[in-house]
Amino acid sequence: MVATKLSIWNGALNILKHRRLVTTTDDLEARYVLDDVWDRDFIDTILEKGLWNHAMVTVMIDADPSYTDPLGAGWNRFTIPDDYVRAAGIFTNGNFTDPDLGYKEEAGAIYSTQSVIYMRYISNGASYGADYSLWPKSFTRFAEHYLAWMASGRLVDSDAERKDVERLAQRA
Repeated sequence: MVATKLSIWNGALNILKHRRLVTTTDDLEARYVLDDVWDRDFIDTILEKGLWNHAMVTVMIDADPSYTDPLGAGWNRFTIPDDYVRAAGIFTNGNFTDPDLGYKEEAGAIYSTQSVIYMRYISNGASYGADYSLWPKSFTRFAEHYLAWMASGRLVDSDAERKDVERLAQRA
């Protein structure tokens, strides 16, 4: 079964021992809580947690020709792609066998002494990390557990229950 927003939300509610939603617009407190968590960049947050194959993108990026290193140390600036969530690796060759151990990520750009970099990164793009049809079951379960944990502060009554949900999320 392909994951959907509703199935992920219902998985989280199941973990929290709440009743299922019929739609993502149901007029229930649980739905409003899940909306709040989801709308605070939930997908980016879970994508940041690992090097997920279904969200991995490989690109070659040329240095920005308009950039001049103010330090005169030979650094080049590279534009980070719009769908970038986190780096999986920066390399000096297209075979991805030589990592660029000296690169820096600062202020929305990557800096390297190379003129071209080869990057593997986690994408939140519609054809990668945000495409539910690509989510393996293990990632879907992780998303359900993490969503349950994030919502548990408002949907669970006792500290003991919240700690149980947190333990489940850590093991997912």
